[in-house]
Amino acid sequence: DAPNHDDRFLNRARNGARRKGLKVAGLLHRIRFGLSATALVVTLGAIAVWAAGCGGDDGGAGNVSPTVTESAGPGEEDQLSAVVVTPELSTGPNRFAVGVIDEAEGIPLLDAEVSLRFFKLLSESEGQLRFEADAEFVGFDTYTIDDGTGETKLGGATGVYKADVDFDETGAWGVEITGNKGDRIIGPFTLPIEVLPPEQVLGVADPAPRTRQQIASDVADIREIESMQPPDPFHDTTIADAVTSGKPSVIIFGTPAFCETMTCGPVMQTVMLPLYEEFKDEATFIHVEPYLLEELRAGRAICAVPAFNAEFARQGLGEGGECPKASEQELQAAGESWNLTTEPILFVVDAAGNIAGRFEGVISRQEVADLLATV
Repeated sequence: DAPNHDDRFLNRARNGARRKGLKVAGLLHRIRFGLSATALVVTLGAIAVWAAGCGGDDGGAGNVSPTVTESAGPGEEDQLSAVVVTPELSTGPNRFAVGVIDEAEGIPLLDAEVSLRFFKLLSESEGQLRFEADAEFVGFDTYTIDDGTGETKLGGATGVYKADVDFDETGAWGVEITGNKGDRIIGPFTLPIEVLPPEQVLGVADPAPRTRQQIASDVADIREIESMQPPDPFHDTTIADAVTSGKPSVIIFGTPAFCETMTCGPVMQTVMLPLYEEFKDEATFIHVEPYLLEELRAGRAICAVPAFNAEFARQGLGEGGECPKASEQELQAAGESWNLTTEPILFVVDAAGNIAGRFEGVISRQEVADLLATV
């Protein structure tokens, strides 16, 4: 059967859940970095005020009244909403992405023309337009790959609108989203975004963590560290060895068989594997399963491995049941953790061992290939 449209990926972002089993992670992340849900509510009110005042003769922002803190609600005339799907942003270069949802049909709006305007909030009632960007649509059909048979379970089509942007200041920002698909008008929608100091988000120009995750030579059966069927060839080298080898690296954290949003499998098959065939002589490719597969397969719980998030592993944080707590010996053996809270997420690391690109969620092969060809 042909796949139906599916907005599971966008719904996760809209509902503020990073990943089933890591809902606690999102809360801890906000606490750790001092983000305030109350501040976001106040910010929305400010956006509604200043966006109307920042419009020009071409219509500008219009009157906007978003209804929740993480997505702009549907308008009266057309049941569309918008959501930011890249919540971890910092000063400097960022891959910024939004989704547009057709609320009447319960599906993503795909292949539209979308533009973005970014404002720095100066006060509760004043914002300053800093820059604009045209967004590019990226999408694919979602599915999971059966852990035993390798068969695919189809979800549906999903997609986002992404732009490469550069924030020059931390704090409260806003984005205005406008566009069209044919004669169907999108927005204007206004959404709050929080730009963090670079030390709080693992991103471009940061040294890649020197992680010693388990690899094929550490286990008796590759299925201990691999849910992809057939297994991919990305488990022969530790991250620590790869990022200090003098060659670029492509590193993905994702679980093709158990990915709730059904985006890990497509990223593996439409991004990682084709890139490997194109760049295997120039770069090292690594796949890390972010969760303990024994716990997932037994249906006990979703539990982070130390390479993915050491603090969650140390405390046994997860969902669905009790997670085993990693010992200090296990944590030390794993080396530096990436301390992530979402997957799939892909990093390109340059030959000097520094992060050159961060891509999460819905990703295209071309955008990664374009970067990889330059590092």
